[in-house]
Amino acid sequence: MSGPPTSARAGREDLSGRRYAVVGAGVSGLAAAWNLQKRGAETHIFEREQALGGRAGSGLLGDRMLTLGGKNIGRSYRRFREFTAALGDHPYEYFGINSSRVIGGRMVTFDSEHRLGMLGNLRGISARDLARLGRLAMTLRRDTQARYLDEESCRALSHRYRFASIGDAFSERLQELLLRSLTVRVSAAEPDEVPMANVLPYLGMLTDTYDQLAGGMDDVLKAAAQRSTLHLGSTVRGLLRDERGVYGVRLSPITGQGRPGGGDFDDGGSAEPRFDGVILATPAQTTARLLAQDAPRTAALLAEVRYFPLLVLLAEYERPVFEHRVRAIVFGPEHELSNAGAYGTDELNVVRYTFSGRSARALSEQEPDAERLAAIAEATLGPHAPIAGNRRRALLAKRFLPGLCAYHPDQAGLLSHLESGGEAIPGLSLAGDYLRGCSIEGCFAAAEEAVAAIVSAAPAGRLLPA
Repeated sequence: MSGPPTSARAGREDLSGRRYAVVGAGVSGLAAAWNLQKRGAETHIFEREQALGGRAGSGLLGDRMLTLGGKNIGRSYRRFREFTAALGDHPYEYFGINSSRVIGGRMVTFDSEHRLGMLGNLRGISARDLARLGRLAMTLRRDTQARYLDEESCRALSHRYRFASIGDAFSERLQELLLRSLTVRVSAAEPDEVPMANVLPYLGMLTDTYDQLAGGMDDVLKAAAQRSTLHLGSTVRGLLRDERGVYGVRLSPITGQGRPGGGDFDDGGSAEPRFDGVILATPAQTTARLLAQDAPRTAALLAEVRYFPLLVLLAEYERPVFEHRVRAIVFGPEHELSNAGAYGTDELNVVRYTFSGRSARALSEQEPDAERLAAIAEATLGPHAPIAGNRRRALLAKRFLPGLCAYHPDQAGLLSHLESGGEAIPGLSLAGDYLRGCSIEGCFAAAEEAVAAIVSAAPAGRLLPA
């Protein structure tokens, strides 16, 4: 079966006069809308929340709008950087990789400005660990797309490691030094919850260098909002279809913050014109519910994709908490606080606390209490940073549910099913963090494929390009 059309080929498709619905206004939904707009299409975005961005959204800390998640942008993020450039002047500033942990009473720092030192910190790990890391690094070097969860790489790793987890495959020391900080920050998952078949997106992040948007993500989201017709506070509960395929969405009777709505939406309630297609850019479980009737096997597989909850706390202090040399500290699995880091290289008094991993999940069962979270965070960070007597100016807490994506236990099997088109529905395509990785660039890669599929394969229908 042939692969998806290249960006250049798909980009020649003129979609002027066509209109598409995108369900979900997170990174994947915005990426799907932008790829459609590049071809001249009109786009409508349906989002159950009252704001864009999803886990890359922003919040007000004091009098400043700050990015809550997804703020580190890799130099390799070609698609996302093209997106921000098309939306206006959105400059980047250097951030790099800087992550420390306390091991045996000693602060061990991994800093991309000193990559040889990073390697030096791995002294003493086993020969088996080194050999396995080396093989994985060679895979990434041979195939840059392997970091985006392509089926071939996932299947090869699954065969090699026979569904072992990262926790099974590597020593506790390497997990403590390096691997857990990746899985818990990217997917809120412990190493024993991540199959080795899905390891490459995590390791691929180590080979990149990172920047941040100087103006934050909020400016980009506002610019993107001007390109689409937005339907915020709109919960999609079903798809509209006829003998030709999907042409619209069905909304819940009550949408948003108690505002009346609902009914069938193809053009504000009118019968014509219809949408030329619908892209579901929602978390896997939401997509599963929407597909349960029309694609039951696909829905069952998507319901098995795992997400783990995440709590984020932003705190502004009077004085710096970190220094340039140590800008972030990762804590072990015994702590509810998984990570604390400076918001920017020059904003060392603004701290982003992250509560993720197994020990933090009980905290996510209720709406976050900012003061309680701050007390936990400061008690954990206090021995390693000047928190005591450093007065807080502002706090902002946010809970993300379903949280961060940790993919399907059999990612290769999921991709194989989707790419086979066995339950294809004309006029419908899927995008999301569960397909090509939950990094911003992974979401843009999946959205690019979803648009190419719905454009080039519209007569036949396909849930994902083969």
